[in-house]
Amino acid sequence: MIASLHGTLESWGSNSAVINVNGVGYQVFMSIRTLSNLSTIGMQIYLNTHLVLKEDSVILYGFFSIEELKLFKVLISVSGLGPRLALAMLSVLSVEQVILAIDKGDTDVLTTVPGIGKKMVERIVTSLKGKLSSVLKGQ
Repeated sequence: MIASLHGTLESWGSNSAVINVNGVGYQVFMSIRTLSNLSTIGMQIYLNTHLVLKEDSVILYGFFSIEELKLFKVLISVSGLGPRLALAMLSVLSVEQVILAIDKGDTDVLTTVPGIGKKMVERIVTSLKGKLSSVLKGQ
């Protein structure tokens, strides 16, 4: 498991960046919020990461804050909500906004995320309502 990366920003695009760690470039997918914190090629950065192994791919997701990583892991535990939708949520909403919206059952806020409809929001709220604050503190 790759739990974190500390290296040099080599390049970045609309949904990922390449982090060079001792001569190895890791492509790391990130939320738009995380990508917006990247400023210049060559900058040193530290990312908390989550590695997803699939039958046909190995994908690394990166986060500046441990809270964002923890929320990402909880979100992808919801049936039907994969890493790309979880990143979309974290791109549009802050960690605090996601937790508040789920705890309040605020479907209007959650449906502002591209790719997430009413049925998915209902599934997320049903699965996670009242559980996120304790999960984030306890992990």
